[in-house]
Amino acid sequence: MRLWAFLCVLVAWPSVSYRYLCNSIDAQGNVWGDEHSPKLGCTAASAPRWPGSSMQFYLDMEGLPNGIDSDTWLSLVQGVLEDWQATPNASLALRSSVGSQRSFGTDASSHDVFWVRDRDEWMSLIGAGPEGILGVTLPVYSVAQGSSVRILEDADMVLNACPELGIVWDPNCTNLADCFAPQATFSHEFGHVLGLGHPCVACEQLMSAQAVFMVDKPGFDEQSAIRMLYPGTTPGVLGDSCSGHHRCQSEFECRTVDAQQYCSKPCATDSECSGSLMVCDSGFCSFQTRSSLSSHLAEDCSWRKCAVGLLCVTNSSGSSLCYTDCSTGSGCTDTEVCYPLKDNQSHPVHESACIETASLASSFNSGSLSTARQQSGCNASNGAFHLWFFALILLIGVPRIRKKC
Repeated sequence: MRLWAFLCVLVAWPSVSYRYLCNSIDAQGNVWGDEHSPKLGCTAASAPRWPGSSMQFYLDMEGLPNGIDSDTWLSLVQGVLEDWQATPNASLALRSSVGSQRSFGTDASSHDVFWVRDRDEWMSLIGAGPEGILGVTLPVYSVAQGSSVRILEDADMVLNACPELGIVWDPNCTNLADCFAPQATFSHEFGHVLGLGHPCVACEQLMSAQAVFMVDKPGFDEQSAIRMLYPGTTPGVLGDSCSGHHRCQSEFECRTVDAQQYCSKPCATDSECSGSLMVCDSGFCSFQTRSSLSSHLAEDCSWRKCAVGLLCVTNSSGSSLCYTDCSTGSGCTDTEVCYPLKDNQSHPVHESACIETASLASSFNSGSLSTARQQSGCNASNGAFHLWFFALILLIGVPRIRKKC
């Protein structure tokens, strides 16, 4: 029997919907597969999943990074497990306890989560240096003789606490340019533990291959995937994902919209569709488009993209707001200046934004405005890491790391 492992690496950065470990997309847009894909494909019926709904994970409290004590870490882990476990109409029972063996793909009886502060230990586990990497998850699965489903047998996670790299872990982090929220990293990696892959290169989802938005909880897409892998026994209600009408309660029907399937109902007004993310569209309750969830003029864009025609600009105090794009030389009012922007390393870029003259004089330092679009890459500079996700499938004992920069 051949074991396969999926190495999911979270390094410090729209298609929608979801993907599994066996058809995950990497940061370059490549789709991964395994030797079973030609025969089994990669569907909800054949994708890797745990054989039961109850799972136990073990935490090691040694080597926690600066700024996170044991009580805080335990609380964050519990919160993330509860977020995943709270997926409506899914069957998950997730537990954690202290007592990790610090095994990484070597002990299927212990599913471990631990921090690494020593570079040599990191190298021995991962096969590559820790620079720019926040966390690595290694789920291991196999296909039994005559079976048509991949079964997860182990999953271990390591998180980067190497002090010399200057990674700032802050549970209250709101700006990826300054710090990283451990709960966001752990929640993304835990999605891999449960069997989820990257659905896209860069989108406003927790499991996005490139993290350009501050997302720290599973959303509709992730919950849809979880319901497919670990379905509950109760039919869904309004907004729950579904695979047919039988998966919705009698007053709802399963509708397919933009490649998403969810329980809906007829409506005449928005008020008939419960939940802030649903509106009445073409006579049925539907989720709002992702463009309608964008930040608008003068709104915070540190965690989601700006609407079309706007740029996300970070000022000297670290605040990121949406401003009108005047890169073509027009669009500003009489009280605004079309101000040329720089990237986060003070290099000029071919973008300009309309800034109020008064704000430019009182709130911004000369040359300090930067466009968030340029805050991406594979390096760390000025104490800020830039996030990228990449993943590869490898045989146990034959790790192959491909450089991304």
